[in-house]
Amino acid sequence: MHPAVIERIILTHLSEIQGYLGKDFVSEPSRAWRNFFIPIANRSSEVYSDVWHQDSHDGNRLLKVFVLLEPVHETDGPLHFLSLTQTRKYWSKVHRRTKAPRQDFHDQNIFTGSCGHYMIIDTSRHMHRAGVPDHHRDMLQVTLYPSWRAGYKGEVRTQWLV
Repeated sequence: MHPAVIERIILTHLSEIQGYLGKDFVSEPSRAWRNFFIPIANRSSEVYSDVWHQDSHDGNRLLKVFVLLEPVHETDGPLHFLSLTQTRKYWSKVHRRTKAPRQDFHDQNIFTGSCGHYMIIDTSRHMHRAGVPDHHRDMLQVTLYPSWRAGYKGEVRTQWLV
């Protein structure tokens, strides 16, 4: 079972999700994340996916649903992401986690909004990174996969047969 907000979002976008992942897509359990402030002196290495990356897992297609659990502004460490065009444009700068790890781009996108605002994105194709908040930032997330994805030991998968 997922939180009601996740269920509503998936059901609202069910036809688009099924069109992208297939009718019998599966999901991992929902997770809530809190990102904390990290002093500049401690930011020399990755702390919580705060460098540009893609989520490859074991396929090339997945969707993540992100839901803001509180209002998020630019100083609250929003999720930064690049469109597919931007990902191609900046590929040489961001394709390795150690290269330009936290570089900002003038045309990058950030996920800000009020509590309950959500975004659905294929993080296996779009470069993205967590922002570092001035205090903290809370977000709910669930990952959706095509049904052909190989499961992992101990993983609980939810089947969406609607």
